[in-house]
Amino acid sequence: MIPGGKFYIRRKRYFIFLISFILILSACASEQRADGVITEIKEGNIHLVLNESSANFSLYYLTDTEAARYTPLFNAKDNLASFTSISVNNKVYKLSDKFFRRSVQMIDGYPAYRFESASLSVTQAFTPVTTFNSLEVNGILITFTIHNTASTDQSVGLRMLLDTELGEGWGNTPFVLNTGDITNETLIDADAGAKFWISGNGNVSLMGSVVNPLDSAAKNPDSVRFANWRRFFSNKWTFNYSAGRSFNSDSAVCYFYEPSFISSGGIFTYTIFLTAPDIDWYLAERNAANPAPAAVTTAENTIADISVRTADTSPAAEQPQVTQTAAVNEHTDIVILQMLQDLLRQFINGEIDLSEQDLIEIEDAIKRHR
Repeated sequence: MIPGGKFYIRRKRYFIFLISFILILSACASEQRADGVITEIKEGNIHLVLNESSANFSLYYLTDTEAARYTPLFNAKDNLASFTSISVNNKVYKLSDKFFRRSVQMIDGYPAYRFESASLSVTQAFTPVTTFNSLEVNGILITFTIHNTASTDQSVGLRMLLDTELGEGWGNTPFVLNTGDITNETLIDADAGAKFWISGNGNVSLMGSVVNPLDSAAKNPDSVRFANWRRFFSNKWTFNYSAGRSFNSDSAVCYFYEPSFISSGGIFTYTIFLTAPDIDWYLAERNAANPAPAAVTTAENTIADISVRTADTSPAAEQPQVTQTAAVNEHTDIVILQMLQDLLRQFINGEIDLSEQDLIEIEDAIKRHR
């Protein structure tokens, strides 16, 4: 018997798996810093850039395949024009303010910002999305996770401003919603029936969610507001809206999650989709009658089952989770493979114990999603 034979066999199997992961994941184009953290990605038709100096991001769409030309989906000339703000106990801070320590990290293989203060931790994660009527990645999901790390309850809200520009001068209709056109200052609240907005110029368009198209139980913004960009920029949070006021050829859209109390240790999660237009996808609702594809459910069950069996030996280990975003795009397989890889890494590092049957199940899952 080879000394440590069982461990040797498992380790050998792990490295075989790891090679297959590297071959698969190498297809994802990305640029990285010296520490291995990705600061921009190109997948399908999308080019996402994290502007670390401003703690913001830019999003581009492939409009000329031969020339590899990408067109910005909102103002990219001034990366300070679009930003996210946090209201903490009635005080408003930009995420780029010195109030937060910030860093870039990787979540499920994609870049994310992490902002931390003495009482709050905010993660802004970016996940590629492929909508129903696209053969390529054509957008992103932005997930904000706000964690109250203080010992007391806090009032917390979030505001995300985008300096849109595609719709300006295009038929005098800067925005189109499923409920009608937006041609001047407008406030859409949660009960208005709007599900999305589109800003386009005939060559390329940006579509944003108002209602989460994948999860009817998700927290949607309390309001989405359209106004002249400077009115948003000049006011830290809100201002008196004037219905019908002109955009003055400088339109913007702003998401508002109004302040509400989060208990000590509690977490808020907010999601916003930004994609190329796909009205069918945004009008579809994910619920019990319209579930995620079976392949994702199988992977979730496989991971959940192994997680339960390893919980007693590694109660502090973070178990990977499959998001509903992965369930609706062709990038699902890579996300699932990364999660399975994380389990294997925990195993090889001695953080969890996997039986031979566990390894067989992981191997089978890999074969299904390669």
